[in-house]
Amino acid sequence: MTSGLTSDGVAAFFDRERKRMYKIRHPNGCACVVCWCDDFHKRMQARNEARAARCRQVLANPEIALTPAPDIFPVQVSFFAQLDEVSQ
Repeated sequence: MTSGLTSDGVAAFFDRERKRMYKIRHPNGCACVVCWCDDFHKRMQARNEARAARCRQVLANPEIALTPAPDIFPVQVSFFAQLDEVSQ
């Protein structure tokens, strides 16, 4: 018999339990291990979410996502345009 919990539900449960059991009541700017770990976790989670968003953007439309903006590299030709020229 399977339970009705999904992986998101389980993660949310453990997040609620962690917050309930480890209530961080430290002053702002505290550099203790608990505060440092919490800050590190938040930074890594934000970095992973940004990476996942970029991956979804590349997978959705690779030509637009991988072509540099013309103001950054005005002379460079698109990689996909070069492939089209080679294949013809």
